[in-house]
Amino acid sequence: MRTAEIIERSSLHYIILRPVWLTDKNVEDYELTQKGEMFKGTETSRASLGRFIAEIVENPQLYIGENIGISQPNTDDEKPAAYR
Repeated sequence: MRTAEIIERSSLHYIILRPVWLTDKNVEDYELTQKGEMFKGTETSRASLGRFIAEIVENPQLYIGENIGISQPNTDDEKPAAYR
């Protein structure tokens, strides 16, 4: 059994974050995908991930029990820019 499955089957209040390739770009824009959906992008900035985590800290009830992918809009491709 995968770790995420163990957490999801538990009685814990959890939020699973699945970021794509992380960059050091100075961008704070992101889009979310739910478990089972295809990712919309191939990369996201650390700043965007930090901004989203700050949102969770401020409003933890918004995403309790969710398994969320995070990516930067308009980065759809087969690979992150670093590998193109």
